[in-house]
Amino acid sequence: GTDMRIGICHSRWNQELVNKLRTGTKDSLAEMGIEDDNIVEFEVPGSWELPLAARYMALTQKVDAVICIGVLIKGETDHYDMIKDAATNGIMQLGLETGIPILCGIMGCHTIEQVEAR
Repeated sequence: GTDMRIGICHSRWNQELVNKLRTGTKDSLAEMGIEDDNIVEFEVPGSWELPLAARYMALTQKVDAVICIGVLIKGETDHYDMIKDAATNGIMQLGLETGIPILCGIMGCHTIEQVEAR
């Protein structure tokens, strides 16, 4: 595990919450012996862009796995459902197409309190 190269794609949307997830992810990788030099990070505007960034990372950065991190909080419109479904489906499809593990760390919750509890 220590010689693995891991990619992290994360969104800026809900940045404070995403940063907590990102920090937890990096701490867990460090506990497994993954050195910071073997972690590649891309930042994108929102969860919608995560599958495309993960695809680029998987195909160009010589990574063993990609972790996608985003936070979506349901509002009063269907926008949340469209973004959540498209992003998670895109991430799944990408893993199937590339054969590289693409982990979905998109948290979809109804309230900020639900996100913080997780």
